Amino acid sequence: TGVKWIWFTAAPIKSPVGEIVGAIETLWDKTEDKKAEEDRERHTTELSTLCSIYSALSNSIDIDTGMVGAMRAVRNFLAADGICIYMRGKDGRYYHRYSDGISHTACKKIKVADKRSIIRQVGQSGEFAIYDHQPQGDSEEITFIKEEGINSLAYIPISSKEKKNFGVILISSRQPKQFSSDQRNVLELIGNRIGVALENSERQKQYIKSEEKYRTLFNSEPHPIFILNSETFEILDINQRVQVSYEFKREELLGVSFLELGEENDEEMARGLKHLSRDHSSLFVKKRHYRKGRRPFFVNINISHATYGESSVIIASTTDITESVEKETQLIQASKLTTLGQMAAGIAHEISQPLNVIQICADFF
Repeated sequence: TGVKWIWFTAAPIKSPVGEIVGAIETLWDKTEDKKAEEDRERHTTELSTLCSIYSALSNSIDIDTGMVGAMRAVRNFLAADGICIYMRGKDGRYYHRYSDGISHTACKKIKVADKRSIIRQVGQSGEFAIYDHQPQGDSEEITFIKEEGINSLAYIPISSKEKKNFGVILISSRQPKQFSSDQRNVLELIGNRIGVALENSERQKQYIKSEEKYRTLFNSEPHPIFILNSETFEILDINQRVQVSYEFKREELLGVSFLELGEENDEEMARGLKHLSRDHSSLFVKKRHYRKGRRPFFVNINISHATYGESSVIIASTTDITESVEKETQLIQASKLTTLGQMAAGIAHEISQPLNVIQICADFF
């Protein structure tokens, strides 16, 4: 039926004379918990990427500098080799606008996507497309793909609320099957984010709509999320779920060290934040945090790095596991009581033996 993740406990069963005659094992199927943990880690990575793209596009003085940062964030997230962006001109044709990676020079060879190109087809249809092999054909685009040795392709239409399908993002990799349909949602968000930035730059807006969309995404996350200073671990921003779970107002937490929400002198958490690798996330399980009024509850904490312009921050996402911890404690307590009962039965048996001898002797006398 597939691989399962199992958590188990075991305790020996002893006879009245102390010999081990068996064992009790308790098995918990943790497959769903493990899947949820992996989903949280993936979601944290996606959120970190979106934050990096948002930061690059928002904090840059000009759109060209912002697009370079955004394209590199997308390449790092997808482990891609190259990215090209084509924009629709007034004549309805698609022109090369930006590129990064191994295809930086090659992208420029396709200055205009011809009628047979996949770029034009995706741009006109607005349909997301993934290829895990080299597509067939003799168009200029197919020739470019073969010359570059590209084996995986993802085409993302660029849209915004007010302007549909005005560009196409072409992401390429030399590795086969590099992109999957599971990434569709985040890639569509990336296409939308870049589309908003490009549209706003043309209208000389300061990304007001982009900020609203980011804040909506941030606040819609069902788990509490903290944005931390990577040096001092002070809380720079929180989503609305933090206020619900921790019962603090936003202004009460801003500037407070994230470590103050947990146990005093939690060296493991402090070391984890201090030595967090920029390329990996870390998970801390069964940590005690406190709601307003120092009321304790248990959480799992997932942390990872993100970049806001030139500043490095840490994203910390927590998950309330208090109910699971309480059930686990109850199971362990029940196991202890079972062992105590077995021990009491053994002691009673040992005491009854000399009493029986005394009784027989008394009857004899």
